[in-house]
Amino acid sequence: MIARIRRAFKRADEGRTVNGSAEPTPLISNPPRYRVRQGGVGFILASLVIVSGCVPRQNALPRGAAPVETAPESAQQPAPVQQEKPSSASSLNLSGQGLTRLPAYVLDRRDLTQLDISNNALDGALPAEIRQLSKLRALDASDNQMTGVPAEIGQLSNLEVLDLSNNQLTGLPYELGNLQNLKTLHLAGNDVSQQDLAIIREKLPKTTQIYE
Repeated sequence: MIARIRRAFKRADEGRTVNGSAEPTPLISNPPRYRVRQGGVGFILASLVIVSGCVPRQNALPRGAAPVETAPESAQQPAPVQQEKPSSASSLNLSGQGLTRLPAYVLDRRDLTQLDISNNALDGALPAEIRQLSKLRALDASDNQMTGVPAEIGQLSNLEVLDLSNNQLTGLPYELGNLQNLKTLHLAGNDVSQQDLAIIREKLPKTTQIYE
């Protein structure tokens, strides 16, 4: 291809005269409208590029390279973070929360086996609905300001540990003697009636440990 271009230039130069008045020799035998003039190199090169189809393409891939597939926009988005499910643990720790009364939702947790409401500001007595926590095995209500204990605690037949220490208790319900699975009863830091405690002790299992 280059040799042909060179021969064309040579023929064009031979057609020129010394004073430049003669017409240049045509590049082809039957030229349509175009003749080679001085500076016609760009036309020839442009024609060759168009004829050969060598027009550069943008974003052309190297020879032999595989096309890169682009994932759809929806597929590139990160998957939504799944929220962690609420815990199904059967224990609830509300210690040191500054509570003045037992939250109502606690009494709806029928699955609870351990409840810690120690080190708060609970006064008076726990609500009678405490009996609804029939699966409760450990209840820690120590370090509060409670002045009484509801008789309904005696209905918690599965209770093994009851901690009522460091409150302002003076009297105890006899129903505490119904806790036949009770292993440990903490009463230290209170001024409980020894008469009440004696009656309760008689009803509890002999293996129950009572700490005054």
